Amino acid sequence: MTSFASRLPGLLGIGLLGLALLAQGQPAAAFPDRPVRVIVPWGAGGTSDLSMRKIAEIAARGLGQPVVVENKPGASGVVGMAEMAKAAPDGHTIALATGATVFIAPNLRQVPFDPQKDLTPIINYSGSYHGIVVPAASPWKTLADLLAEAKAKPGVLTFATAGTYDGGHFAMLVLSRMQDLKFVHVPFQGSATAMTAMLGQHVSFGVISGFTEQVRAGQLRLLALLDGDRMEEFPDVPTLREAGIDWEYPSIMGVVGPAGLAPVARARLEKALGDAAATEEFRAYMRTIQMPMRVMDGKAFEAMMSRELLRYRKAAVDYGIRQ
Repeated sequence: MTSFASRLPGLLGIGLLGLALLAQGQPAAAFPDRPVRVIVPWGAGGTSDLSMRKIAEIAARGLGQPVVVENKPGASGVVGMAEMAKAAPDGHTIALATGATVFIAPNLRQVPFDPQKDLTPIINYSGSYHGIVVPAASPWKTLADLLAEAKAKPGVLTFATAGTYDGGHFAMLVLSRMQDLKFVHVPFQGSATAMTAMLGQHVSFGVISGFTEQVRAGQLRLLALLDGDRMEEFPDVPTLREAGIDWEYPSIMGVVGPAGLAPVARARLEKALGDAAATEEFRAYMRTIQMPMRVMDGKAFEAMMSRELLRYRKAAVDYGIRQ
């Protein structure tokens, strides 16, 4: 009779082989297997924060896990984006991306991430309108009025933005160099706090987003839009180009992950966020906060990011803005 001890090596070999074959036939661990964290690199209460919270709420239903939004403002989004870029590429930490963070900041100064090497575009779903707004009591009725005052009083007029080197600030740097004007920049940590300063008339004007309700209520006057197209809400307000300033800021609002994002995670996130963006619930919410739908899948979003990075790089060099 063969002893158990003599048969043990063979049994172990068969067992290990069986486990290996079983493992090969098993799918990868389900994603997500825990809550997904979304870093919003701007302060709470602004349009980027509000829209991300809503799409996260809806996307969580498709993912089967909570999607938790965490605000990490600072340095025009660089602080939060840098933290996300260092996260494990398993899809459980992603971030909201705006033009200020992925187009502008990397072209103006050293930042701790490369938008083309360290980020994985997942989806773009919107982009807030940015405009030049003044208090309703202001004597300036048009952008030309404001620029004439700035010409007459160099270094006197102050303007608020959502942060240093955000889309509004960059547009004003370009405009200042084009028109040989001097303004005083007053940066805030998000559009909500910049709006508060505007309404309190602590600054001469603002170059911000999220102004629709205040303009409609007669608290602010919209002089020009930074976007390439006019707003349906205010069809008589010109874009910067129409007002004679050869610049535009095609705002984005998308979601990115770290470099090397796991394909399964990227596909599931793109689908869940895309499905959420397509719901009437989300579209209705976006209408209430006056934000347009600008949906791009990951591939289109990645191509757009590459184009805009080059455009901003050229502008930074041409106008001597790069630090």
